[in-house]
Amino acid sequence: MKSQRGWGLIEVLLVVTLVGTGMALGLPTVADVLERSRLVSAAADLEHAARVARSEALKRNTTVVLTAGPGFWQVSADSTGDTEVLHAGGLDARVALDSGSIAFSGSGLTHPVGAQLSLDLALGVDPENCASTQRCRRLQVDAGGLARICDPLKGSGQWGACS
Repeated sequence: MKSQRGWGLIEVLLVVTLVGTGMALGLPTVADVLERSRLVSAAADLEHAARVARSEALKRNTTVVLTAGPGFWQVSADSTGDTEVLHAGGLDARVALDSGSIAFSGSGLTHPVGAQLSLDLALGVDPENCASTQRCRRLQVDAGGLARICDPLKGSGQWGACS
């Protein structure tokens, strides 16, 4: 008898079937992770922009505004009646964002003083419906000017509510 080397047709088909089944089960999970990473990245960009706006307000001792809208954000200062864009950036087109603005006074506090301001981001849904989905994040700026990313579905005392 001769000993055979290699794999037979049955073994190859079995391995291909198992690998295909594993990939079919894993792809939705990978796609979900990629989608969530887009949201987390957009939220981190917006948080960074808020910190830059506060820093510019302190440095210039004037009111600086972070303005956000669909697909963009910008940091601007109103000096002598002219609006000067200091920094600007874009967001992933798949991330929906509440249009709005957050202002920082020259002391680094929110403007109007004492206001807690926020902007909502959502993935695949309108940010107004954030209470009904896991794919939302909130940029929250407290009265002292501290910017944090929060999960609007978690209460303030829950672990992981804000980072």
